[in-house]
Amino acid sequence: MKILNDSNSLRYFQKLTNIYQPRILRALLMIVTLGLLLSSCGKPPKNSKFIPKDASAVICLDLKKMTGKLVTLKDLLDEDTKRIQNSGVDFAKKAYIFAKWDPKNTKNNYAGLTFMLSDESKFDAFLRKAPAKTPLEIKSAEGVKYAIIEKKVIIGWANRAVIMLGANVAVPEKEWVKRLLRLRDQPEEESLEANNKYFAELEEQSYDAAAWLNWGNTVEQLKKNPTLKFYSNYLDFAGINFKENYITGVTTFEKGKTSTDIRWHMTKALSQYKGLFKNDIDNKLLAHVPAKEPMLMLGLGLHPQGFEEILNSFGLNKQINSWLKRNTGLNTTQMFDMLSGDLMASLIDINKSEVTEQTVDQEGNPESRTVTKINYKFLLGAEIHNMESLDKLLGKLSSNGNIEQDGEVYTFKMGDNINYLFVKDKMLFGTWTKTIKDYVMENKGARLDEQYVNLGKNSAFSLFADIKKENLNKFPNENLDLVPFGLGPTLKKMNSPIESFSIQTTPAQKNLSTTKVVIHFTDKEKNSLRALMEMFREMDKSVMSLPELFSGQ
Repeated sequence: MKILNDSNSLRYFQKLTNIYQPRILRALLMIVTLGLLLSSCGKPPKNSKFIPKDASAVICLDLKKMTGKLVTLKDLLDEDTKRIQNSGVDFAKKAYIFAKWDPKNTKNNYAGLTFMLSDESKFDAFLRKAPAKTPLEIKSAEGVKYAIIEKKVIIGWANRAVIMLGANVAVPEKEWVKRLLRLRDQPEEESLEANNKYFAELEEQSYDAAAWLNWGNTVEQLKKNPTLKFYSNYLDFAGINFKENYITGVTTFEKGKTSTDIRWHMTKALSQYKGLFKNDIDNKLLAHVPAKEPMLMLGLGLHPQGFEEILNSFGLNKQINSWLKRNTGLNTTQMFDMLSGDLMASLIDINKSEVTEQTVDQEGNPESRTVTKINYKFLLGAEIHNMESLDKLLGKLSSNGNIEQDGEVYTFKMGDNINYLFVKDKMLFGTWTKTIKDYVMENKGARLDEQYVNLGKNSAFSLFADIKKENLNKFPNENLDLVPFGLGPTLKKMNSPIESFSIQTTPAQKNLSTTKVVIHFTDKEKNSLRALMEMFREMDKSVMSLPELFSGQ
């Protein structure tokens, strides 16, 4: 059945959504694929009323706006597009993908999809005529036509509205119909929009695509994943509770870039941690990076005294204070007072070189071998508030033999690398590349372009990553293996149109934190949505496989 199994038109949705089951989501999301091919005119209906109030996540698609940026004349002449045009789907209306995950019982996890029709009879004929290994059997119940797909998906339609539901496990037909009718008959006051003000606010905004996420529920589900269990233990220890926290985001696809504005609505209990973050990252710190454009750059603006208060609240100050005094010569108050809170890390380049190593075999005979040595050119930086405390710290480390002083530079060995510590303009820097140390100390070489320096403006956290193919190829596979969810090797294999991305996050104010994500594309004239869809269509199944975070598998 081409509508359900066409690998060219649906493969990219399978890659993005196999957090459940590839076959299920391929069927579940195929109608959204249709909606990304053609548009018409009309006032968006309230088919969002079918989204239940206990949903965990929702993706909203303004199909009319998206198709205007996606469709070309070539698409309109395509035979498949002509067939889809006559499918009865109303491409001017919004489509909603929604899901629920139950951390206590993953068998209750499900995904749903709702969209509108302009002509039910055309849609019925479209499904009946679509080629399939096993033709769909279309039935009816209480005024709703429906079809079951592989016992794990049901699609039902009535009154120009379509609802699809999918689960990880086979569900008896009677139960499928019961679930479908329950959503069809759901009172509007039981919908998510009527019960969650953040989703209601999201629906009032203009967007190409948008998302709503129950973050507290999602964190509980993510804790089930072994990859994230380590981090969740620290959240529990710190007493951080994400219950009643919600994240919303709106995305706009433009020529050469995609912009997303994310809002994190946090509870008052969680926003008490807002005192840990500053409103800006000092530009002077970022401006010392000796490169016009970094491969990777991270900036943090922290309030050190806020961390000291957290230690006091957990009763850890005394224990940490004695350890610091013994090893650094400073107590906790002096240590936190030493730092301004502005931190920076920048990866400038990665070089590979062939090195001959002399070894001895099992019989004691000398032999040589050629190995590849990876040289990471990076710079770490921290702005200093109290220079006297820093001098005391460096003096203590030097007297303990942990570092060696050579004039204004301190060195220590880590593996085969000599690491340099040095102070410049009331900032402490670290690197293991001598040329980078010299460039910073002597104000030589290029300096970071202003657009990257300004990422620290109005940000408590900023990140920039250049992920062009030539840069990704410089990373050893063992580095990419550290990328969460196994996505590292995938990035290297992909023929991605994405050039770089940046993230800027503001500290919480009135229980709200905002994040701006901008993705830049190589082709500056092509709309970014078109570029992304072309990438997904070209991807082979072996290239991208996302983990089943919410599947319970």
